[in-house]
Amino acid sequence: MPQTLAHGELLRISGIGVYICGPAGIGKSSIALELVDRGHQLVADDVVHFESDQKRVTGLCPDSLRGYIGLRDTGMLDISRLYGPNALCHSCPLELVIALNEPVAHSPRLDVIHAKTTILNVSFPQININVIKYRNIALVIETAVKNYILYRQGLDANRQFEQKQQHKS
Repeated sequence: MPQTLAHGELLRISGIGVYICGPAGIGKSSIALELVDRGHQLVADDVVHFESDQKRVTGLCPDSLRGYIGLRDTGMLDISRLYGPNALCHSCPLELVIALNEPVAHSPRLDVIHAKTTILNVSFPQININVIKYRNIALVIETAVKNYILYRQGLDANRQFEQKQQHKS
C-alpha cells in the first residue's frame, strides 16, 4: 500500500477530511486548535501519514503524535483531555486540500475551487487561502469547506454570481 508523510494538519471538518498545508510558521496548528474548539475533529497535527488503496487516500496520525497539538507559545496540548474524546478522529479519507499562503496582491475571488493537488497519485481539489493579519482563518476554512460541499452537490455560488452579473448588463 503506497504511503507518505506530509507536513500539515488533517481534520474532519463538516464530515469531510481536510488537509491544511502551508509554510512553517503560518499558523496551521493554531488554526487547527480553533477548528477543534469550533467542534471539528483533529486527525493529525504537524505530520500526516497518508496511505492509498489506489481509489482513495486515507490520512492518520503517527502514533507518537496522536491526540496532541503543539503550539509555539504553549507547548503540547492533549486534545482529548481539553475537548473530550470526540474531538479526535483516528483516521479519515482525504477529500479536500486547503493551502495557506502569504498574502498576494491580486488573488482571485472567483474560481477558487479549481486548483488541484496530487497526493499518492490521487488528485484532490485545492482551495488557496491567504493568511492576513486579523482575518479569522478558521472561520474562512470552515466556510470554504461548507461551500465546497455545496459545490460538490452541483451548487456553484461563483458561477451563479457571474450569471447574475451577466444578466444585469
